[in-house]
Amino acid sequence: MRASTGLKTGGKKAEYLLKRLDLEDAKDKLVEEYSTEMRKKLLLAKALIHDPKVLLLDEVLNGLDPRAVTEVISSFGSSTPRELRLCW
Repeated sequence: MRASTGLKTGGKKAEYLLKRLDLEDAKDKLVEEYSTEMRKKLLLAKALIHDPKVLLLDEVLNGLDPRAVTEVISSFGSSTPRELRLCW
């Protein structure tokens, strides 16, 4: 039973991250079809899905246009239950 609970929780978390990173419309596409910006967002979602206590990312915002940088930072600012610090 725990496995199915984990899948439900993981699925909800995946949907949440896709929405927060504006990737909902692309969720059924192959990654090969993703732009550089979309791939960066996907990597961030993959890193965050397990709710790590500490996460070190190198150049996570590199390759994103200014709008996307602002979007990523604001989407994980005040709306998450734990503190997130982005350093670059």
